[in-house]
Amino acid sequence: MSEQETKRELHINWYPGHIAKAEKQLKEKIKLIDFVIEVRDSRIPFASHHRDLKEWLGTKEYISVLNKSDLADPKRTKISQETIIKDKEAYASFIVDSRKNSLPANFLRAVDKLAAKTTEKFKAKGILKRPARVMVVGYPNVGKSTIINRLSQTKKAKVENRPGVTQQQQWVKVKSKLDILLLDTPGIIPQKLYSDDQAIKLALCNCVSAKSFDPMELVLSSMPIIEKSYPGLIRSYYKTESEIQDLKAEYELAEDAGDISIVGKSEYLSVLIEKLAHKKGWIRKGTGGQAEADMERAALKIISDFREQKFGKINLE
Repeated sequence: MSEQETKRELHINWYPGHIAKAEKQLKEKIKLIDFVIEVRDSRIPFASHHRDLKEWLGTKEYISVLNKSDLADPKRTKISQETIIKDKEAYASFIVDSRKNSLPANFLRAVDKLAAKTTEKFKAKGILKRPARVMVVGYPNVGKSTIINRLSQTKKAKVENRPGVTQQQQWVKVKSKLDILLLDTPGIIPQKLYSDDQAIKLALCNCVSAKSFDPMELVLSSMPIIEKSYPGLIRSYYKTESEIQDLKAEYELAEDAGDISIVGKSEYLSVLIEKLAHKKGWIRKGTGGQAEADMERAALKIISDFREQKFGKINLE
């Protein structure tokens, strides 16, 4: 099956009003700041990157942070970081697990270096007490507020494991020998998708509100992406060997048909999920009191299993 055949669109409430307002405020604040820290999700380092950022910044620098590395495939995350560095996409790129109490020393040095450069520039103009102003940006729920709390050694930025927690911009002082102010911003989602599967990846990694999409649509869209990146992973975790064999017989598929040939087609995948729901006891009372697969419950469980690393540390890019 070709890559094109495994892709499908996810209907999503992509651009709510508060996001539009936040983007407008962000663009207005850029003229007041000296450089940016962009926080991305290590599992989707390119889907969670703002491609308009360079245009918004002009000549100003930005540091790329691949956060949530504790959830991601370390080898693939390293490759992503090397790609960012090779393409000179950012001033510097760092792999970070912001859940730890401390941030990488080389990341802190890079922040201080750009801050010192800013301070020296203003000193040369006779402005002695001008702090370096740094904006922290990123998609919802990539860990911006946690990064800010680690840099400032405070808990001023509100942190929860869901998108949309930060609703307003706020300045936070960094605990440093240098005078640095951080600007925390709400998560910004672009008006237009960069790729066909960007919405799928963002939704699966919890960067989009659960109210914005149908869970079964997400599972039908995301499972082929997971299977393509990690062949056999779904069968291995859910132990669906017998269900796949039944499905092959039911649809008269070749015995040697690969998992991606099944998972990549929505009609086959829907039946596989239905069989899995019966196997796992994810059922409800249907017409006439008969037990039937609870497809919504199954979809929510599969999404939860991905987010809770039940599949292991995996990257979607």
